[in-house]
Amino acid sequence: LVKVTTSKSNVMTYYGHLQRIAVTHGQVVFSGQKLGEVGKAGADASCRAGAPGRLHFEVRRLDGKVELDPTGFLNSYVGKPVPSKLFGSNGFRIATFNVLGASHTARGGKAARLASGPVRMRRALALFGRTKADLIGLQEFQGSQRKVVVGNASDTYGIFPFTASAQTVNSILWRRSTFDYVNGGQFPVPYFGGRIKQMPWVLLRHKATGRMAYFMNVHNPADTRRYRHQQKWRNQAIKREIAQIAALRKSGLPVFLTGDFNDKVEAYCPLTTRADMVTPIGGSPGASCNAPDSEDQAIDMIFASAENVAFTRYKLDKSTRGPVSDHPYVIARAHLADQ
Repeated sequence: LVKVTTSKSNVMTYYGHLQRIAVTHGQVVFSGQKLGEVGKAGADASCRAGAPGRLHFEVRRLDGKVELDPTGFLNSYVGKPVPSKLFGSNGFRIATFNVLGASHTARGGKAARLASGPVRMRRALALFGRTKADLIGLQEFQGSQRKVVVGNASDTYGIFPFTASAQTVNSILWRRSTFDYVNGGQFPVPYFGGRIKQMPWVLLRHKATGRMAYFMNVHNPADTRRYRHQQKWRNQAIKREIAQIAALRKSGLPVFLTGDFNDKVEAYCPLTTRADMVTPIGGSPGASCNAPDSEDQAIDMIFASAENVAFTRYKLDKSTRGPVSDHPYVIARAHLADQ
Protein backbone atom coordinates (compact mmCIF):
# COMPACT_ATOMS: atom_id res chain seq x y z
CA LEU A 1 0.00 0.00 0.00
CA VAL A 2 1.21 3.49 -0.92
CA LYS A 3 -0.44 6.62 0.50
CA VAL A 4 0.19 9.98 -1.15
CA THR A 5 -0.72 13.28 0.51
CA THR A 6 -1.99 15.80 -2.02
CA SER A 7 -1.88 19.10 -0.20
CA LYS A 8 -3.49 21.13 -2.98
CA SER A 9 -6.78 19.25 -2.55
CA ASN A 10 -6.26 18.26 1.11
CA VAL A 11 -6.69 14.58 0.42
CA MET A 12 -4.72 11.33 0.55
CA THR A 13 -4.75 8.92 -2.37
CA TYR A 14 -4.34 5.20 -1.65
CA TYR A 15 -2.78 2.69 -4.07
CA GLY A 16 -3.31 -0.87 -2.86
CA HIS A 17 -2.43 -4.48 -3.70
CA LEU A 18 0.90 -3.45 -5.19
CA GLN A 19 3.33 -6.21 -5.99
CA ARG A 20 6.29 -3.83 -5.71
CA ILE A 21 6.67 -0.38 -4.15
CA ALA A 22 9.01 2.09 -5.85
CA VAL A 23 8.95 4.95 -3.31
CA THR A 24 9.91 5.43 0.35
CA HIS A 25 8.26 6.95 3.40
CA GLY A 26 8.41 10.75 3.50
CA GLN A 27 9.54 11.09 -0.10
CA VAL A 28 8.22 13.95 -2.26
CA VAL A 29 6.87 12.41 -5.46
CA PHE A 30 6.51 14.06 -8.84
CA SER A 31 3.90 14.13 -11.56
CA GLY A 32 4.17 11.02 -13.71
CA GLN A 33 6.43 9.22 -11.24
CA LYS A 34 6.16 5.46 -10.85
CA LEU A 35 4.87 4.58 -7.36
CA GLY A 36 4.95 0.82 -7.75
CA GLU A 37 3.77 -2.13 -9.80
CA VAL A 38 0.30 -3.65 -9.81
CA GLY A 39 0.25 -7.12 -8.30
CA LYS A 40 -1.84 -9.79 -6.61
CA ALA A 41 -1.05 -9.00 -2.98
CA GLY A 42 -3.64 -8.74 -0.22
CA ALA A 43 -6.90 -10.45 0.75
CA ASP A 44 -9.04 -9.14 -2.10
CA ALA A 45 -10.64 -12.00 -4.03
CA SER A 46 -9.41 -10.64 -7.34
CA CYS A 47 -5.81 -11.00 -6.11
CA ARG A 48 -5.98 -14.77 -5.75
CA ALA A 49 -3.79 -17.08 -7.78
CA GLY A 50 -4.71 -17.09 -11.44
CA ALA A 51 -6.51 -13.75 -11.30
CA PRO A 52 -5.06 -10.74 -13.13
CA GLY A 53 -3.32 -8.12 -11.05
CA ARG A 54 -5.25 -4.97 -10.28
CA LEU A 55 -4.94 -1.62 -8.52
CA HIS A 56 -7.13 -0.66 -5.56
CA PHE A 57 -7.48 3.15 -5.62
CA GLU A 58 -9.05 5.29 -2.90
CA VAL A 59 -9.33 8.99 -2.10
CA ARG A 60 -9.72 10.09 1.53
CA ARG A 61 -9.59 13.25 3.58
CA LEU A 62 -6.25 13.98 5.20
CA ASP A 63 -7.31 12.34 8.49
CA GLY A 64 -7.83 9.11 6.55
CA LYS A 65 -11.29 8.56 8.02
CA VAL A 66 -13.62 10.01 5.38
CA GLU A 67 -13.76 8.17 2.06
CA LEU A 68 -14.51 10.22 -1.06
CA ASP A 69 -15.79 9.29 -4.49
CA PRO A 70 -12.55 9.35 -6.52
CA THR A 71 -14.31 10.34 -9.76
CA GLY A 72 -14.32 14.05 -8.97
CA PHE A 73 -10.69 13.99 -7.90
CA LEU A 74 -9.59 12.22 -11.08
CA ASN A 75 -11.60 14.56 -13.29
CA SER A 76 -10.03 17.58 -11.58
CA TYR A 77 -6.38 16.56 -11.60
CA VAL A 78 -5.52 13.80 -14.07
CA GLY A 79 -3.91 15.26 -17.18
CA LYS A 80 -4.01 18.80 -15.77
CA PRO A 81 -0.99 21.00 -14.95
CA VAL A 82 0.49 20.37 -11.53
CA PRO A 83 -0.04 23.28 -9.08
CA SER A 84 3.31 25.04 -9.06
CA LYS A 85 3.51 26.32 -5.48
CA LEU A 86 5.56 24.10 -3.15
CA PHE A 87 7.60 24.81 -0.01
CA GLY A 88 5.84 28.20 0.08
CA SER A 89 7.29 29.28 -3.26
CA ASN A 90 6.50 29.18 -6.97
CA GLY A 91 10.06 28.01 -7.48
CA PHE A 92 12.14 28.67 -10.59
CA ARG A 93 12.71 27.12 -14.02
CA ILE A 94 15.95 25.23 -14.56
CA ALA A 95 17.10 23.92 -17.94
CA THR A 96 19.93 22.04 -19.58
CA PHE A 97 20.85 22.42 -23.24
CA ASN A 98 23.65 21.20 -25.47
CA VAL A 99 23.67 24.07 -27.98
CA LEU A 100 25.85 22.21 -30.54
CA GLY A 101 29.22 23.90 -30.84
CA ALA A 102 29.69 26.39 -33.64
CA SER A 103 32.54 24.30 -35.08
CA HIS A 104 30.04 21.54 -35.95
CA THR A 105 28.09 23.81 -38.28
CA ALA A 106 31.02 25.65 -39.84
CA ARG A 107 32.07 24.78 -43.39
CA GLY A 108 33.08 21.13 -43.39
CA GLY A 109 31.51 20.51 -39.98
CA LYS A 110 29.51 17.36 -39.35
CA ALA A 111 26.27 19.37 -39.20
CA ALA A 112 27.09 22.05 -41.77
CA ARG A 113 23.54 21.84 -43.15
CA LEU A 114 22.35 23.62 -39.99
CA ALA A 115 22.59 27.35 -39.34
CA SER A 116 25.82 28.80 -37.94
CA GLY A 117 26.59 28.77 -34.25
CA PRO A 118 25.82 32.49 -33.70
CA VAL A 119 22.49 32.24 -35.57
CA ARG A 120 21.45 29.20 -33.57
CA MET A 121 22.54 30.88 -30.32
CA ARG A 122 20.21 33.81 -31.02
CA ARG A 123 17.42 31.29 -31.48
CA ALA A 124 18.42 29.64 -28.20
CA LEU A 125 18.21 32.99 -26.38
CA ALA A 126 14.71 33.47 -27.80
CA LEU A 127 13.83 29.97 -26.54
CA PHE A 128 15.10 30.79 -23.05
CA GLY A 129 12.94 33.90 -23.09
CA ARG A 130 9.79 32.11 -24.27
CA THR A 131 10.15 29.39 -21.63
CA LYS A 132 11.11 31.91 -18.92
CA ALA A 133 14.16 29.87 -17.97
CA ASP A 134 15.83 31.16 -14.80
CA LEU A 135 18.96 28.99 -14.97
CA ILE A 136 20.44 27.10 -17.91
CA GLY A 137 23.38 24.70 -17.99
CA LEU A 138 25.01 25.00 -21.43
CA GLN A 139 27.24 22.44 -23.12
CA GLU A 140 29.29 22.87 -26.35
CA PHE A 141 29.02 26.61 -25.75
CA GLN A 142 31.85 27.78 -27.99
CA GLY A 143 33.43 31.23 -28.32
CA SER A 144 31.27 32.71 -31.08
CA GLN A 145 28.14 31.53 -29.29
CA ARG A 146 29.33 33.02 -26.02
CA LYS A 147 29.86 36.38 -27.77
CA VAL A 148 26.19 36.35 -28.81
CA VAL A 149 25.07 35.98 -25.20
CA VAL A 150 27.52 38.55 -23.84
CA GLY A 151 26.67 41.03 -26.61
CA ASN A 152 22.90 40.62 -26.59
CA ALA A 153 21.76 39.35 -23.19
CA SER A 154 24.28 40.36 -20.53
CA ASP A 155 21.68 42.62 -18.88
CA THR A 156 19.31 39.66 -18.59
CA TYR A 157 21.67 36.80 -17.74
CA GLY A 158 24.71 36.37 -15.58
CA ILE A 159 27.23 33.90 -16.97
CA PHE A 160 29.90 31.76 -15.35
CA PRO A 161 32.79 31.43 -15.97
CA PHE A 162 32.97 35.20 -16.20
CA THR A 163 35.89 35.52 -18.63
CA ALA A 164 36.58 33.87 -21.96
CA SER A 165 40.13 33.13 -20.79
CA ALA A 166 38.72 30.32 -18.64
CA GLN A 167 37.34 27.09 -20.12
CA THR A 168 33.84 28.28 -21.00
CA VAL A 169 32.62 25.56 -23.36
CA ASN A 170 30.49 24.41 -20.40
CA SER A 171 28.87 27.43 -18.75
CA ILE A 172 25.99 28.34 -16.46
CA LEU A 173 23.53 31.15 -17.21
CA TRP A 174 21.15 32.61 -14.63
CA ARG A 175 18.47 35.26 -14.87
CA ARG A 176 19.67 38.30 -12.93
CA SER A 177 16.14 39.12 -11.77
CA THR A 178 15.82 35.65 -10.19
CA PHE A 179 19.26 34.96 -8.70
CA ASP A 180 22.21 36.76 -7.15
CA TYR A 181 25.69 35.36 -7.64
CA VAL A 182 27.50 34.40 -4.41
CA ASN A 183 30.47 32.24 -5.41
CA GLY A 184 31.74 29.96 -8.15
CA GLY A 185 34.52 27.73 -9.37
CA GLN A 186 35.44 24.83 -11.63
CA PHE A 187 36.35 21.17 -11.11
CA PRO A 188 38.14 18.67 -13.38
CA VAL A 189 36.30 15.95 -15.28
CA PRO A 190 37.79 13.52 -17.85
CA TYR A 191 36.57 14.07 -21.41
CA PHE A 192 37.60 12.37 -24.69
CA GLY A 193 40.38 9.86 -24.04
CA GLY A 194 40.64 10.99 -20.43
CA ARG A 195 41.68 14.53 -21.37
CA ILE A 196 40.66 16.82 -18.50
CA LYS A 197 38.09 19.58 -18.95
CA GLN A 198 37.01 22.08 -16.31
CA MET A 199 33.32 22.05 -15.40
CA PRO A 200 31.62 24.99 -13.66
CA TRP A 201 29.74 25.30 -10.38
CA VAL A 202 28.11 28.36 -8.84
CA LEU A 203 26.45 29.24 -5.56
CA LEU A 204 23.39 31.44 -6.15
CA ARG A 205 20.84 33.14 -3.89
CA HIS A 206 17.20 32.90 -4.95
CA LYS A 207 15.91 36.47 -4.62
CA ALA A 208 12.26 35.63 -3.96
CA THR A 209 12.98 33.40 -0.95
CA GLY A 210 16.54 34.24 0.09
CA ARG A 211 17.40 30.54 -0.15
CA MET A 212 20.73 29.48 -1.62
CA ALA A 213 21.71 26.51 -3.78
CA TYR A 214 24.69 25.16 -5.70
CA PHE A 215 24.46 24.51 -9.44
CA MET A 216 26.88 22.29 -11.39
CA ASN A 217 26.99 21.78 -15.16
CA VAL A 218 28.86 19.00 -16.98
CA HIS A 219 29.42 17.31 -20.33
CA ASN A 220 30.62 13.69 -20.33
CA PRO A 221 32.31 12.20 -23.44
CA ALA A 222 30.36 10.50 -26.20
CA ASP A 223 31.39 7.59 -28.40
CA THR A 224 32.43 9.07 -31.77
CA ARG A 225 34.22 7.88 -34.91
CA ARG A 226 37.42 9.44 -33.64
CA TYR A 227 36.95 8.56 -29.97
CA ARG A 228 35.45 5.10 -29.57
CA HIS A 229 34.53 3.18 -26.43
CA GLN A 230 34.42 6.14 -24.05
CA GLN A 231 32.33 4.40 -21.37
CA LYS A 232 35.41 4.09 -19.17
CA TRP A 233 35.84 7.86 -19.15
CA ARG A 234 32.13 8.51 -18.67
CA ASN A 235 32.26 6.29 -15.59
CA GLN A 236 35.27 8.21 -14.32
CA ALA A 237 33.48 11.49 -15.00
CA ILE A 238 30.47 10.35 -12.94
CA LYS A 239 32.80 9.51 -10.05
CA ARG A 240 34.31 13.01 -10.18
CA GLU A 241 30.83 14.56 -10.31
CA ILE A 242 29.65 12.52 -7.33
CA ALA A 243 32.71 13.63 -5.37
CA GLN A 244 31.99 17.27 -6.21
CA ILE A 245 28.35 16.87 -5.18
CA ALA A 246 29.47 15.41 -1.85
CA ALA A 247 31.88 18.28 -1.27
CA LEU A 248 29.21 20.92 -1.93
CA ARG A 249 26.56 19.14 0.13
CA LYS A 250 28.69 19.45 3.24
CA SER A 251 27.35 23.01 3.38
CA GLY A 252 23.85 21.64 3.96
CA LEU A 253 22.60 23.51 0.89
CA PRO A 254 20.77 21.99 -2.12
CA VAL A 255 22.86 20.91 -5.09
CA PHE A 256 21.67 20.80 -8.72
CA LEU A 257 23.46 19.06 -11.58
CA THR A 258 22.66 19.77 -15.23
CA GLY A 259 24.42 18.20 -18.16
CA ASP A 260 24.79 16.08 -21.25
CA PHE A 261 25.80 12.75 -19.70
CA ASN A 262 25.84 10.71 -22.93
CA ASP A 263 24.31 7.95 -20.80
CA LYS A 264 20.87 7.25 -19.37
CA VAL A 265 20.71 4.49 -16.75
CA GLU A 266 24.52 4.37 -16.54
CA ALA A 267 24.44 7.95 -15.24
CA TYR A 268 21.11 7.84 -13.42
CA CYS A 269 21.89 4.84 -11.22
CA PRO A 270 25.16 6.00 -9.63
CA LEU A 271 23.90 9.56 -9.19
CA THR A 272 20.77 8.40 -7.35
CA THR A 273 22.21 5.51 -5.35
CA ARG A 274 25.57 7.02 -4.42
CA ALA A 275 24.80 10.75 -4.43
CA ASP A 276 21.12 10.67 -3.32
CA MET A 277 19.95 12.74 -6.27
CA VAL A 278 16.51 12.82 -7.93
CA THR A 279 15.27 13.95 -11.34
CA PRO A 280 12.12 15.75 -12.56
CA ILE A 281 10.92 12.50 -14.15
CA GLY A 282 10.85 10.69 -10.84
CA GLY A 283 12.70 7.75 -9.46
CA SER A 284 14.04 7.76 -5.94
CA PRO A 285 17.42 7.62 -4.22
CA GLY A 286 18.41 4.54 -2.28
CA ALA A 287 20.66 1.51 -2.13
CA SER A 288 19.21 0.01 -5.31
CA CYS A 289 18.63 1.85 -8.57
CA ASN A 290 15.04 2.65 -9.46
CA ALA A 291 15.41 4.24 -12.89
CA PRO A 292 12.24 5.93 -14.18
CA ASP A 293 10.27 3.92 -16.68
CA SER A 294 9.73 6.90 -18.95
CA GLU A 295 10.13 7.71 -22.61
CA ASP A 296 11.05 11.22 -21.48
CA GLN A 297 14.39 10.07 -20.08
CA ALA A 298 17.26 11.47 -22.14
CA ILE A 299 21.05 11.72 -21.99
CA ASP A 300 20.44 15.41 -21.21
CA MET A 301 19.11 15.57 -17.66
CA ILE A 302 18.66 17.62 -14.50
CA PHE A 303 19.46 16.16 -11.07
CA ALA A 304 18.98 17.64 -7.59
CA SER A 305 19.68 16.63 -4.00
CA ALA A 306 16.70 14.63 -2.76
CA GLU A 307 16.31 15.94 0.77
CA ASN A 308 15.79 19.63 0.03
CA VAL A 309 14.53 19.98 -3.56
CA ALA A 310 11.31 19.00 -5.32
CA PHE A 311 10.19 19.30 -8.94
CA THR A 312 6.66 19.95 -10.15
CA ARG A 313 6.99 20.23 -13.91
CA TYR A 314 9.17 18.80 -16.66
CA LYS A 315 9.40 19.11 -20.43
CA LEU A 316 11.60 17.44 -23.00
CA ASP A 317 11.37 19.70 -26.04
CA LYS A 318 12.55 17.87 -29.15
CA SER A 319 11.52 20.65 -31.54
CA THR A 320 14.97 22.24 -31.06
CA ARG A 321 16.61 19.46 -33.06
CA GLY A 322 17.55 21.12 -36.33
CA PRO A 323 16.71 24.81 -35.92
CA VAL A 324 18.77 25.29 -32.78
CA SER A 325 20.85 22.20 -31.98
CA ASP A 326 21.07 18.46 -32.42
CA HIS A 327 19.84 17.96 -28.83
CA PRO A 328 16.49 18.42 -27.09
CA TYR A 329 15.91 21.25 -24.63
CA VAL A 330 15.14 19.99 -21.11
CA ILE A 331 13.39 22.29 -18.63
CA ALA A 332 11.76 21.75 -15.22
CA ARG A 333 10.32 23.75 -12.34
CA ALA A 334 12.26 23.31 -9.10
CA HIS A 335 11.43 24.29 -5.52
CA LEU A 336 13.86 24.80 -2.64
CA ALA A 337 12.89 23.63 0.85
CA ASP A 338 13.24 25.95 3.85
CA GLN A 339 16.83 26.22 5.04
